[in-house]
Amino acid sequence: MKKILFLTLIFSSSIFSFPDLNTFDKSKPIWRNAKIIYVHQYMLDVAFGRINSYLCLINKTDYQNNSNLGDGIGYKVILNNSDCEHAEASIPWTVVSKQESKNADLDIELFKSDQAVDYKLKINIEEEVSDSNPFGVLTIDYSSVFKSNSSPLYNASYESRKLSENQVKFEAAYYMDGVVINNLIPFEFDKYFYSSKIIHTSNSGGYGTATSLNFNPTIEIPNTGGVKYLTYFAAQYPQYFPTGYTGNYPDGNPISIQTVNFAYNDKVIKFEVTDGYSGVKNGVWLNAGPNGGGTFQRSSQNSELCVNRTGSWTYVGPTNYGVYNTSGDRINNNPDGDGNPNTALSVNYNLQAINNITANNATFDGTIKIFSGSWVGTGLQCKKIADGSSYGNTLCPGTTTGDVSTIVLINGEYYSNFPFFDVPEGTVVTDAQGNEYFIRQLGEKKVYPMKPVGDSDCATLTLQNTLDTPDHNFFNYPVMNLPKSGAVIINEFSSDPLADEYLQGKSFSKNGDDDGDGVLNYLDAFPEDALKSLDADQDGIDDAVDNNIAPFQLDWNNFKYSGKSLYSNYSK
Repeated sequence: MKKILFLTLIFSSSIFSFPDLNTFDKSKPIWRNAKIIYVHQYMLDVAFGRINSYLCLINKTDYQNNSNLGDGIGYKVILNNSDCEHAEASIPWTVVSKQESKNADLDIELFKSDQAVDYKLKINIEEEVSDSNPFGVLTIDYSSVFKSNSSPLYNASYESRKLSENQVKFEAAYYMDGVVINNLIPFEFDKYFYSSKIIHTSNSGGYGTATSLNFNPTIEIPNTGGVKYLTYFAAQYPQYFPTGYTGNYPDGNPISIQTVNFAYNDKVIKFEVTDGYSGVKNGVWLNAGPNGGGTFQRSSQNSELCVNRTGSWTYVGPTNYGVYNTSGDRINNNPDGDGNPNTALSVNYNLQAINNITANNATFDGTIKIFSGSWVGTGLQCKKIADGSSYGNTLCPGTTTGDVSTIVLINGEYYSNFPFFDVPEGTVVTDAQGNEYFIRQLGEKKVYPMKPVGDSDCATLTLQNTLDTPDHNFFNYPVMNLPKSGAVIINEFSSDPLADEYLQGKSFSKNGDDDGDGVLNYLDAFPEDALKSLDADQDGIDDAVDNNIAPFQLDWNNFKYSGKSLYSNYSK
């Protein structure tokens, strides 16, 4: 049996913990809102994708001992999905694993549905990953869609193929609706398309290109009286905006385009980002930021940014919280009630008692600022990107509170403005009127340590010319049919039953027959009821009395956009 190993590029896991959650109805957003792990240098996350997250799920299914159960037959598992950076809800996955012989391809499919959303994951492994080839030879497809009309929330395809005995090509494309990262915005308000191509050489490293496009034809620039971003960009860069342009995915003009070229070895990743409309490359400010007389140094050969592949530190971005009322519902975008989304509700915060930090920051006034159900301001602090250590007790030299992506080079080290502190998971705060708010960390960001100027590992790498990355026609859209299955035979919440809303930590012996009806548990959808055993669509209704046996089937026809071309007229 082939064994799946994790890729060793960019991966970490986190465990969700919030004791007070058990006081809330588990159907509430405070339970349902998923925790997502981001990468601060997000274009590198685009490059390598979330493939480790899917491999993590597969590894937890015990597929080695449950393969080849029969045609159209699977088994159910309840996994601690948060270990793999997925939603915490303990809804069962149905798993099908097949491998004809030891040397044959391994095929695994995972299915999961709740009342609104359907999730599917398919993987084919021709050659398992290894130290010399961390990509293996494989195909992975993942999707999450609304069951009402198959509208995609997230869709991803990954493929790795051998170019020669020593070289592998890895390609990826993924689509994401903005509501995935901010469930306070309307569905289809923001659309994102990412893609990447990597050429990896065995026992050496590799190079590649990643592209990020953000589509939003209606969003307006704040404080401009309704001027849309697209209108502004069309005036600034008319060469990229044809007559009659739209901002619609996939062939319209995005509001943001970025391309990153990178090279890596087993220790570091060197990279350079280019803006698609302006053609401007990323860079750093020398000694002080734009408001302090510093000089801007544009990225060029031998001055590109470079990060370590290990030793990341983390923080929670200001807009990556979940703020909930005492009913467990997410609060709205106007918590202070003044109708202005740019003003916040100030709430007293005892930094010493909650975080064990003695306040020593010029931007922190003893309160946190709650702007919405996602956005919590905690002040800003200049920190070294290498390890998160503070520089002074305020913002980086020559920067303002709006300069959160500005990088300042001081004495050979790179610094940027980060939140002064994180509000801990499960914190409860009270406003002046006595209203309580529960705060969750929904978006932890990993920061890969920036290597200092002149680092010898980085100096060995050279960026290559921009590669063409896949477009939206790269998606495979596999047809997957829900298999017959029965009871849950693996439950990772056996020692933490309160975290399992579905079965409270219970599982059943695969080949047992708990209800004595002659149907083995792994085939018995009602393992404790001898009068029932079949539930083909997994709706909880015995097939014998179910008047609508209809397993959900994806219909991609309205979402492939196969007759359109992805927008491609931009600087690379």
